[in-house]
Amino acid sequence: MNLCDFLPILMGIIYHKYAPREPLKLMLLSWLTLALVSSLPCIGSLALQLATYVREIAVTKGIGLLIAILKNNLVVFALNVLLGPLYLGFSVTTTAMVARALASGIPWRVILGAHTPLELYAYSLATTREPKKIARGLVYLVIAALVESWFINKSW
Repeated sequence: MNLCDFLPILMGIIYHKYAPREPLKLMLLSWLTLALVSSLPCIGSLALQLATYVREIAVTKGIGLLIAILKNNLVVFALNVLLGPLYLGFSVTTTAMVARALASGIPWRVILGAHTPLELYAYSLATTREPKKIARGLVYLVIAALVESWFINKSW
C-alpha cells in the first residue's frame, strides 16, 4: 500500500464537503479532476487491479463490450445515488488512476473519449437523489454507454 491509495479517499472527502451540488458544475469538476489526476505519476494498488480488469473487458468487441460497460456504469450510478458526491469524488479519482495505469497500452483518445461528459453528467444527476433527475440520468447513462462502446470499438 502506498500514499497514492489514499488519494481517491481524500478526493471523496473533498467532494463530499466542498463540491457544488448543481449537477452541471459537479460534472465540470469531475471532468477536470479526471484530467488532472490522470496526468499525475501516482497510481494506487486498487487502480492497478482495476486496470487489469479493464484490459480484459477492452478486448471484447460488439455487444459484449456494451453490456460490460453498461453493467459497470450502472453499479457506479447506483453507488452515486446512495453515497452522493462522496462516492463521485472517489470513483472519478480511481478512474483517472486506472486511465493512467492503462496509458502505456491504450491511446489517450480512447481513455478520454470513453469517459464522456454525458456519463459524468449522469453520475452528477444521480447525486441529487431526485427521482426525475435519476431517471434522466439513467437515460443519459445508456446513451453514454453506447457512445463509449462505439468509440472504443472504432479506436482500438
